[in-house]
Amino acid sequence: MTRHFKNIFVLLPLGKWCRIERFDVPEEYVQALLADMPNAFLNSTRERRHLRPPVWKDTAKVMHYRTYEIGDIVAALAQRSGVTLHLKKTYLGEKEVSECPKDDGRTALEVAKAKAHGQATNRSPTLQIQIVIGRGEGRATREFEIIWWPEMFSTGNHGKLTLRFYVSKVVF
Repeated sequence: MTRHFKNIFVLLPLGKWCRIERFDVPEEYVQALLADMPNAFLNSTRERRHLRPPVWKDTAKVMHYRTYEIGDIVAALAQRSGVTLHLKKTYLGEKEVSECPKDDGRTALEVAKAKAHGQATNRSPTLQIQIVIGRGEGRATREFEIIWWPEMFSTGNHGKLTLRFYVSKVVF
């Protein structure tokens, strides 16, 4: 079960909705994943056409499960896939850095003077990206969605699994 999700967090150019799609996922994996998310609920079920490869059937059932609880997602992915989900990453240019260093006023002034004279380089982060999950105001929700296509393949009880979530970007 650990082969289905290896790298969940990628650097994106803009804050946007992201999808991770995996084909040939066993139905037992999805059932166990949903069992580990007690707050996930079935949002919709419908028959849809699937136009992208692999096309095994013209129409297939698709089920959309949603959750607004970040703790459920972190625990379920860590338990079932062995994936450590990083909710926030900070970068200095293209290099990943730890959190932003907190300087007092005098240290910040000395660093600013050194930068002005070309003696120091920038050490404050330039970009921070974060997975956002929660109930917003009105239609501005940020849910974590599990989209399961159970009947996509004609043999076995395997299907297509899609994880959909929002990643925001903050430029410093």
